[in-house]
Amino acid sequence: MTPPRSVAAPEAIQRVARVLAQARNPIAITRMIGKDPATMPHLVCLAEMLNLPIFDGGATHMNFPYSHRLHQPGRAELHIEQADVILTLESDWPWSPGQHEPHPDATVISTGPDPLFSRYPLRSFQSDISLAGSAALTLQALAEAVREESLDAARIHERGLAWETAHTQARTALQAQAETGRTKRPLDKAWVSACVEQMRGDSTIIINELGLDMSQFGFERPGTYFGAPAPGILGWGLGAALGAKLAAPDKTVIACIGDGSYMFGAPTAAHWVARRMQLPVLFIVWNNARWNAVASATRGLYPDGWTAHLNSYPFSDLSPSLDWELVCQAAGGYGERVEDPAEVPAALERALRIVQQEQRQALLNMVSA
Repeated sequence: MTPPRSVAAPEAIQRVARVLAQARNPIAITRMIGKDPATMPHLVCLAEMLNLPIFDGGATHMNFPYSHRLHQPGRAELHIEQADVILTLESDWPWSPGQHEPHPDATVISTGPDPLFSRYPLRSFQSDISLAGSAALTLQALAEAVREESLDAARIHERGLAWETAHTQARTALQAQAETGRTKRPLDKAWVSACVEQMRGDSTIIINELGLDMSQFGFERPGTYFGAPAPGILGWGLGAALGAKLAAPDKTVIACIGDGSYMFGAPTAAHWVARRMQLPVLFIVWNNARWNAVASATRGLYPDGWTAHLNSYPFSDLSPSLDWELVCQAAGGYGERVEDPAEVPAALERALRIVQQEQRQALLNMVSA
């Protein structure tokens, strides 16, 4: 079974093309447009014609080449208010309502099979023009329509230089952030993520439910990264990793999961399935001995409350932590506890050797902040 492929109406495509061609400071935001690999070439084409920056912070898929000069790491909030045109590409949460909002005169364009996410019980993001249809077909038609418009080459060139500079500065800052974490205890997310990126090969699939800083990666091809989907998070990563390995047995699958999520994912069942079905996956457990999402939400709502004052968050404390590496060992896998940041690269190398050469599952218990 395959979903129907449709494209937005020609008049709507033409209208959007004209708006984009006339825009002075357009931006594009996406989270999941890369779930159709055929979409990326058309998105790259459109971005390069207009020198349109692509933001995909919090992405659930690999959407746009990270090395491309127009890729902007992180979320777009700081640029929302200055943009005169905002193109959202299958993005269910393009900005944080109440904190950052589009300029009152800005035009917001939404694209995707269901650009308004009508099945979401609560959602009220602005959309002035909606292009409903297959993302790949819609972007292809949109790129062709923009090519027929009258474009201000000088303005587009100047915009491209500015966003290229922003891209370079952001990548440099991210590299420095990883280096800063090289000696931190407990383990630093940016440093561990940079180490995973160094070990990642062309045939690696990254599954990230929690714990990896995706801005430290350099993804270039669709289908190499999958993040936790909007409908649910806790426990998703274990099953997703097993499914990815079943679907692509020739790929190396690395899955990063928070310790609370690991518990929700029924780890003994997951490791048993990995053993029974011979699915050698590398599981990285980001172990901070808490459900940090619960604690951070409490801090956000009650910054001056007693829990923040005492730094004690009931129902989110998972200490004392279990020895998660032993759970994997019980299923015939390799397990290792990692606390020293200097040991992270070597631990990853050992675990990947077990997965790739011995064809056994492995788990690294990363003791983190």
